[in-house]
Amino acid sequence: MLPPWAVKLSIPGRVFAAFVALLITFGAVSVYTVWQVRALGTQVRRLHASLIPTPAIIGEVVAELAGLDRVLEQEDGPALRRGVHLARRAHPYLARLEGGLDRARARLTAPHAAPEAAPFVVRLDALAADRRALRRATDDFFDAVEAEGDAAALADARRAARRPLRRLGRAVSLIRVGLAQALAGAILAL
Repeated sequence: MLPPWAVKLSIPGRVFAAFVALLITFGAVSVYTVWQVRALGTQVRRLHASLIPTPAIIGEVVAELAGLDRVLEQEDGPALRRGVHLARRAHPYLARLEGGLDRARARLTAPHAAPEAAPFVVRLDALAADRRALRRATDDFFDAVEAEGDAAALADARRAARRPLRRLGRAVSLIRVGLAQALAGAILAL
């Protein structure tokens, strides 16, 4: 059943009306598609600004923690002194891992960061005490190695440095896994 106004139209008028209806529908679909593509582009830019590069940065932090752990594990005196020299001067593990954590936080707090990044900022901020404890304990251990103190003091300093290192390592690994899950979820939600 045709609407009353359509009955009065001639065949060319009906074709023209159908063409106008088709044109309006096509225009509406085009506008909607452009809007969706822009929204998708915004989401992708947010992910690229925050979540996509952050797991790689956290991976670098994990590598620095592993390197520092290898220095702390060293038992041989001359090798340990070389490792401490390396860790303090040539390849400063502490400065590099702190820089990595700061870069990761900066990515996650970027002006156009994805909303999924917010919980990880809180988790990174919660590491501040462990970062300070690791810095102090590692500096004490390095000082003890360079002073060539007695074995008992060195063992105590090593144990004291390994506690915050392991806590920080576990926390950073959990953040890394969480970031990978959040990124996968955000990509699937696109």
